[in-house]
Amino acid sequence: MPIKGLFISEFFNVMDEQPIGKVIHYFDKAMVAVVKLDGAIATGDNIKIVKGDNEFEMTVDSMQINHEPVERGKSGEEVAVKVTNPTKEGALVYKVA
Repeated sequence: MPIKGLFISEFFNVMDEQPIGKVIHYFDKAMVAVVKLDGAIATGDNIKIVKGDNEFEMTVDSMQINHEPVERGKSGEEVAVKVTNPTKEGALVYKVA
């Protein structure tokens, strides 16, 4: 039974997971999201960004902290991530297995 375009198994999959961060700012022209991390993230990780009906998955290709390229980010840090689709402040970020 679909729920807003999701199957129940997909809905519970996302709801069981804990977000690894939250988008605190989005630069629309550059398509860069600043994410306040509650968990670890690294380039090459697959992530899902969810805000209401807007959700998409992508691979983290590049990240920056204070305008310097980094390979990893840890809990408590704010990282800038180049995103493949537009998003909004308040979107939750999940790591996809």
